[in-house]
Amino acid sequence: MNTLRVIVADDHDLVRSTVISLIRSLGVDVVGEATNGREAIDSARRLQPDLVVMDGNMPVTNGYEATRTIKATMPGVRVAIVSVSAGPVYEQQAALVAADAFITKSSLKQSLCALVQDLIQKRKIPVVGAAA
Repeated sequence: MNTLRVIVADDHDLVRSTVISLIRSLGVDVVGEATNGREAIDSARRLQPDLVVMDGNMPVTNGYEATRTIKATMPGVRVAIVSVSAGPVYEQQAALVAADAFITKSSLKQSLCALVQDLIQKRKIPVVGAAA
């Protein structure tokens, strides 16, 4: 069975490295990383991952706009937006850009593990939270 391919996009080095370590601990390949939305788009085009774990608030192009671009041009790539902010406004914003999942950083470990495990088992990502 081929392993999943993931890109992690977050402008904070510590968060990005923590998410990468978490994903790798699940036996999943992290094939790329990005520090802004533009890099995330470019990496997704080049690497064609199964999943992009995308911080919502990044420089150059924010994670929501990067998600909109990725989903419009690469609909097979799943995107999980991660945000420090919680609430229906942020979940709705993620839904509007066609994110496959919305995860708050306060529940990152548990939610991301569940999301990746489900993707491993089903080879697709279910809707998480209100992001549909």
